[in-house]
Amino acid sequence: MEISLNPILRRYVGAAAVLVAALVGGGIWLATTDNTELGLTDFPIGTDVRLEVAKDAEIRTVELYADRVTAKHSVATLRDGSITNYWYRADGTLEKAVTEGPPDAAGVRMVKRQAEIAPDGFTYLYDVEYLADGSKSKETKFEQGKLLRSYFHANGIARRVQIIVAEKKGWRLTQEDLYRPDTSLVESVRYGDNDAWERKFFNEQNVLVNSKAMGAYGTRYTEVEYYPDGVTRQRMVEQNGQGTKLTTYRTNGARDQERVFSGPVTGSNLVVTAYDSHDRMTFQQWWSFGESGYYMWQLKTFRENGSMAKSVYFEKNSKGATEVVFKGDGAYHSDFTRRKFRNEDGTLELEEDEVKNKVVATRQFSPERNIKLQLPKEQLELKDVSPLPRQVIEYAPAPMGR
Repeated sequence: MEISLNPILRRYVGAAAVLVAALVGGGIWLATTDNTELGLTDFPIGTDVRLEVAKDAEIRTVELYADRVTAKHSVATLRDGSITNYWYRADGTLEKAVTEGPPDAAGVRMVKRQAEIAPDGFTYLYDVEYLADGSKSKETKFEQGKLLRSYFHANGIARRVQIIVAEKKGWRLTQEDLYRPDTSLVESVRYGDNDAWERKFFNEQNVLVNSKAMGAYGTRYTEVEYYPDGVTRQRMVEQNGQGTKLTTYRTNGARDQERVFSGPVTGSNLVVTAYDSHDRMTFQQWWSFGESGYYMWQLKTFRENGSMAKSVYFEKNSKGATEVVFKGDGAYHSDFTRRKFRNEDGTLELEEDEVKNKVVATRQFSPERNIKLQLPKEQLELKDVSPLPRQVIEYAPAPMGR
């Protein structure tokens, strides 16, 4: 770009003039190398163009508006040979910018980035960055008060798309989607208020595989795995600072098993509830955790109508147990029969019939009769649910008395 100088200033620049200023008797005098005196009215107040030196540029040429103060257009030459053109509005706000890379062997420059700026001077209406081959690398658009930002695969397909909204505290990322080169969705993320978020993961067929979500302030975490249909839950983890619940499901959507950890996932007491294919409770195991691992201290079984059929209490480190068989719903303290089994060999020792909180009949049994507690194997085992849930939220027990 040709630099236009004031005619008087050009005269003295061409003559290698040197301007000198000093205070003489309270006045100012100006002189040149040939002692030609200049008056203040001869010295230029401003120019149409100014030169600047910036950190990232060898030189910046700035063309000014008629006021000779406000920038109208500037060209910055960067140290790597790139150049950036800036266009400004009459009020001084940036309107447009285009950066071109260093010239190639043929003198051609490739556009590296171009942007259009809103009247506020800093909000991007449109911003695109390009790779060396001219394809898009990143694109930002301002639409309906939101920023839509996209990053691209080498084949031009968007690989990451973000939505950023303006809030009182500034811009905030609210949505992000990741795509494969074939446009299939890999992951979608939604960000809520107070650090809440939800992430969903998809396979190559665009089918939902699993999802993860964190509640506000990091107080509640949920993780779900899905069957191949992408709709039916297969496994779900729910966790907060007081414990974790893991639920597994059948292909028909009914629960298979639910286990609740009352503390950290590893090393806390555990309650396991089993369900049938109609989502009805069948039994419930109560496990304690000790130095040698888990041991079951109580078992509850249920009828099809949901009422409790019986409850069994196990003696630790022995074969002893107490079985309570309810005649009605055990949850409401109905009449029952209590059966006690010996600690030594597990044989039946005593039966008691209780009605309205009174023992009405008692029967004794000798060890020789060899009557033992009969329970299905599945009710006595701790089913494997590998892998165990992750401890995403640190366990923090509630204060005593609450």
